Amino acid sequence: MPPIPACCALPADGITRHLIGEEDLGETATPLQGHPDSQEMPDELFRSYPPTCHPGRLYPGRYSVLVAKELLMRLFLGNLVGLLLLSMPVMAQEEFNVNVPKNIVILQSTRDYAAALAGAKQAATKLQRPLKLNDNHPNKELGLSWTKVGCEDNGYDFPCYLPRGNGMAEDSDYISVEYSDGYEGFAKGYYIVVAALAAPNSTTLRQTLARVRRAYPAAYAKRTAVWRGCMH
Repeated sequence: MPPIPACCALPADGITRHLIGEEDLGETATPLQGHPDSQEMPDELFRSYPPTCHPGRLYPGRYSVLVAKELLMRLFLGNLVGLLLLSMPVMAQEEFNVNVPKNIVILQSTRDYAAALAGAKQAATKLQRPLKLNDNHPNKELGLSWTKVGCEDNGYDFPCYLPRGNGMAEDSDYISVEYSDGYEGFAKGYYIVVAALAAPNSTTLRQTLARVRRAYPAAYAKRTAVWRGCMH
């Protein structure tokens, strides 16, 4: 395989962030070996993602690569790499590094993290949805942050907080505690218990609100924008 320039990957739920240079390319490509299409798949992986990095800027010679944890596991379980990679949508360049409209379904807002956490745990039970805190902890500077180790391992200075939805701008249906300062148009200084993210005016949003309001009649959806693109 010819040398591959350094790569920038996008962090998000379920996605492992990798900074890949020529010196560790072999380690990255190792899980792709031992299959009938082992030669084609690395080529497809590096070819399918266009140059993209910081907002509004392109870095010639760099490529963004999404490496899903689930994908790497399945490489050893059933040679599904071809199907999975080829079925992953390759977005046009203009669809990266943009703000994407989203509605956030909110169950509770409070300035007290302990109250928000208790409310989130209760909501997970009542709504039968997983609780994902995503390694976030209260932080005086940002409201929430990953641990120091978590920030540094992912290439960020401590403290660091990635609001839910930023990175891949995906819809999601689980319970989390977020900090309002991380969202455009939200009042500052509140911990919010979030039940879902969905596209505005979508069927998913209407169905989610209807389901959630059976247990939380005061639940509401607030519109904001989340970032889809490189987070560094």
